[in-house]
Amino acid sequence: MDKIDILRSLKDMFDNDSEKEEKYSIETKQIDKANYLSLVANDRRTFIQTHPDYETFLNLLRFHNTKASNYVANKLNENKTKFFVEFTDTEKEKFLDDTRDLYRRLVNANSMNVVIIEDMIVEWVNNLF
Repeated sequence: MDKIDILRSLKDMFDNDSEKEEKYSIETKQIDKANYLSLVANDRRTFIQTHPDYETFLNLLRFHNTKASNYVANKLNENKTKFFVEFTDTEKEKFLDDTRDLYRRLVNANSMNVVIIEDMIVEWVNNLF
């Protein structure tokens, strides 16, 4: 079996028959006069413009790295299309105000209050959906 056959078989393993577009492609790269084959994912993500306060809040949640903060960060990241595309301007502004308020509370919380603030944030995220 040739290297390209192995990569094609790997590509077929990861490809989903229900989708017409290929998720992976084989690319040849030349480094120091040697050719290398690599399996590359075809990424077709659409860029959604967000707000800096939202990004700062997400980064703070990821920095805390607790179970609750990671849950909230993943939930907010999964639904960012809903927040910044589907929401009306008033809903978006209310969402951003809540985000700023929770950010301030989390930044100013001492080590004893962090758990209470994280519970408030989890409850807030669950109420959004």
